Amino acid sequence: MLDVVARHRSPVVVAATGGPPRLDARTLAEAAALRGAPFVHAVTPAGWVPPPLRLAPAG
Repeated sequence: MLDVVARHRSPVVVAATGGPPRLDARTLAEAAALRGAPFVHAVTPAGWVPPPLRLAPAG
């Protein structure tokens, strides 16, 4: 993933703290520090909210 970030010259990576194994923010931050890659900003994943219910018009 850090290779893709470097290829696109992104200065910052935003990653979820509860991401999949080996792709969470902590792992990416450690890898970035070892490689001298961009800063990894950790964020808490947003909770899922169901879309509003659309009712069909009466008639």
